[in-house]
Amino acid sequence: MGKITEPIVCEIAPKTYHINEFGIDNQYLLVGDERALVIDTGTGLYDMKKLIAKLTDKPYDVVVTHLHGDHNGGSNQFEEVWMHRLDQEWMPEIATTEQIRWKTLRMEEISREARESGRGKWPSYEEIFPYDTVDIIEREKRCKYRDLEDGQVFELGNRTVKVFHTPGHTRGSCSLLDYNTRILFSGDAMNFNVGTRSVGGPYSGVAVSTMLRGLLRIVEQRPYFDRTFTGHTNYANQINVLSQEHEVLDDIIENLRRILKGTAEIIDRPSHLKPDLIMKTAMYGRAATIFNEDMLWEEGEEHIVP
Repeated sequence: MGKITEPIVCEIAPKTYHINEFGIDNQYLLVGDERALVIDTGTGLYDMKKLIAKLTDKPYDVVVTHLHGDHNGGSNQFEEVWMHRLDQEWMPEIATTEQIRWKTLRMEEISREARESGRGKWPSYEEIFPYDTVDIIEREKRCKYRDLEDGQVFELGNRTVKVFHTPGHTRGSCSLLDYNTRILFSGDAMNFNVGTRSVGGPYSGVAVSTMLRGLLRIVEQRPYFDRTFTGHTNYANQINVLSQEHEVLDDIIENLRRILKGTAEIIDRPSHLKPDLIMKTAMYGRAATIFNEDMLWEEGEEHIVP
């Protein structure tokens, strides 16, 4: 069996393309009658502009759901990229070539640890993908970032996509709702393993109450979406194009509420990306929610659980 040398593309709805970047992360392309919209730019391991050109000849905008290098690493292939201003403030701290190389290398370590622990038949990266982290190209040109706003609408021509600010994973994390296909694209804002503290870095830290209010706004939109696609369908080579179950979001919300009430089941758990970093993690149902004990509420906020 040959190795996978190109990103895997699957049409998950009419003119709606799921792009799996070598098992590391997902990007999406939404094509309307007049324009298209790109959601996230991955790590930059492949020529994304070339791939988009194969899928559509429409002009397009590029949006990144948040600043992390596995979602924003390929942004310098483009002239302009939309990102929430709260994440732009930390841009000097992220998405360097070395950080992206570390991320891809860590994915291989995760797959090896899973195999050794007996948690399933997780193949090695080198068994599937021929790329190496040295293949990541340092790009001298930097894209121009534009301010992505809560409530902003992208009209693609008989296709409407709306932006929702969903802070938590990062301060500026955003989700996008495509009303026509009834799909929510959530980046890393509501994965089963997420929370209000990122893995280190000065941009870590969002109040638990803030994340909860953002996700409750998404629940209010449930009449308008049937499926949720995230930034990582699965880590470490487990490739599929399945929607995330609605129960995951419900469990995250209940977990956040229990944290604020002081009734959550809390464990000290090593980060899957930095094993030496022990993080407070609340567990409920399908949700493992990382949080900062010193940032439960916004400063001066009345302690009433939403």
